[in-house]
Amino acid sequence: MSLVTSILGLFPSFIPGPRLIDGGELQQQANLLFSAQTGIVAAAGGGQANATPLTSALNRVDTIATNSDSVMLPPAVPGQQVTVKNNTANTLAIFGQVSNALNANSVGDTIATSQSNTQQPTATGITLATTLTARFICFTAGQWQEFLTA
Repeated sequence: MSLVTSILGLFPSFIPGPRLIDGGELQQQANLLFSAQTGIVAAAGGGQANATPLTSALNRVDTIATNSDSVMLPPAVPGQQVTVKNNTANTLAIFGQVSNALNANSVGDTIATSQSNTQQPTATGITLATTLTARFICFTAGQWQEFLTA
């Protein structure tokens, strides 16, 4: 038994030095930075509670059965960018996370619409009109800013 093993045995919750990155966390981060997903189906009936989670950097929503069916952005982490394309003839409701550990008291993420600095309440979300694309950028933890494109 080495000295390090002996010392760690005395303090099982203490592991000195930096830890290795978990492979699952690394894959999740890579998906949010470099991946694209098509064929996304927005949650029927809309609302934040059942919204389809977006897990890629580039997301094309191809099925919205009725106006305001919904999707949910990933947690708003500063520097994060997510693009959403509404590739349908119906409007899309977009929500922030219900709870984000980076926010004070783990409150939900908010979204400011394009050309506005006013953050919409977590449960309100925003809408994306038919055939439009929006880029969401997080400058401050827990807050998305929308930028519309044609």
